[in-house]
Amino acid sequence: MISTLMPRFGVLSLFCLLAACQTFEDGDKRLYEQSNRLFEESLEQSQPKVAPPAAVQAGLIPPLQTFSGSAASSPRFDVAVSDMPAREFFLSLADSAGQNLLVHPGVTGDITFSLRNVTLEETLAAVRD
Repeated sequence: MISTLMPRFGVLSLFCLLAACQTFEDGDKRLYEQSNRLFEESLEQSQPKVAPPAAVQAGLIPPLQTFSGSAASSPRFDVAVSDMPAREFFLSLADSAGQNLLVHPGVTGDITFSLRNVTLEETLAAVRD
């Protein structure tokens, strides 16, 4: 009985060895193609988006214009506010700085923050952000 099992065991062992040496070129090729596809998709996503139309850009808030000459002579002060209505904040800030300021009637909400050693322009820029 052992003499009949040995040849079968030998053939089975040979078959297993040959199967273990099989290469998976198709799998490697699919993996390579998939990685290239994912790489291309990520490059497409990282490309800058199209700029919005001119009408949309015109409706955006323009960047704050700072005046370098007046910033050096502007007084610096500390600002600490906690849940203060925005309209009252802007009016009292302008009054404290000795400046004129117009506040749109649609300005609403509460403001909370603390700033040290800032100018009026820097405070307005911080609130705007």
